[in-house]
Amino acid sequence: MITMNAEPSNENSKLNQEETKAMMDNLAEISYQEMIVEENGKVTVILPQDALKWARLFAAEQLDPETGKQVYLNTLVVYAVHFFLERSQIETDLEGSDCWYPNPMIPSDSADLRLPDLGQIECCVVLDGQRNIEISEDAIGDRLAYVAVQFGEVLDRVVLLGAIWGQPRNSIALREFSPSKPENAIANLPIFLKGIKAIAEKRQDDDVLSKVESDLELSSPMELIGRLQRIWMLEPEPSLGESEINRTLKDLKEARRATLQESAVLSDQDTSYLTDEAVESALRQMAADLWRYLQG
Repeated sequence: MITMNAEPSNENSKLNQEETKAMMDNLAEISYQEMIVEENGKVTVILPQDALKWARLFAAEQLDPETGKQVYLNTLVVYAVHFFLERSQIETDLEGSDCWYPNPMIPSDSADLRLPDLGQIECCVVLDGQRNIEISEDAIGDRLAYVAVQFGEVLDRVVLLGAIWGQPRNSIALREFSPSKPENAIANLPIFLKGIKAIAEKRQDDDVLSKVESDLELSSPMELIGRLQRIWMLEPEPSLGESEINRTLKDLKEARRATLQESAVLSDQDTSYLTDEAVESALRQMAADLWRYLQG
């Protein structure tokens, strides 16, 4: 049974500009000692009072208690992941995240944390007894990673269970964050994000990545970069890495093809070119080029 430190109320739900700045400054100054790393590799973050206050304020502005509770929890998990990443030398934009200062007129289950120049990661609430994480429609398809954040009975601390890279299913089983899945350990998240940043910074000057992005007509190049970084971390063997890149490119191509087919059907256009057999050969060459690029 979860006990909230304070129920959302309308009292003092608004802050003036000076109070807002002071609270954000206080959050920025919280000591690294507020974080405890457990023996099993999971990270416990003890939440400061200002984070709890932000959660109460955001919750109080919502139009119904159920939405208010979700906003309260979302605010705390986003702050916890922000704290962990900032102390791991990963820049975040807490105030620029969609979930910060949530609009009560446009309710959303998303709990995003924005990373400047990289994109967003989703912070997923996990409650006691929960076996699966349900991903909201707002958060599917355009997140770099999905972080599981577990509450105990009292909401003054949370445990960062781990992170899954790339596009998930609508539901993620909590067993994906068990010690038997070391690739999803929370300690890998800063490493993964630093790798993405390194690839992103040089991608515009690289012919291989530019050609792949152009050929696949990607709407989100960072999705490809994120998947490449995951492969580089988890598939060090050349044959495994190239094979995984090949599968990734096929997935992206199929997603692009499905979008084109839907558009063509709606506009009564010819779709025969979408099943060109030459695509397979082109993808294999792209996979080989990308693997050499990563190794270089």
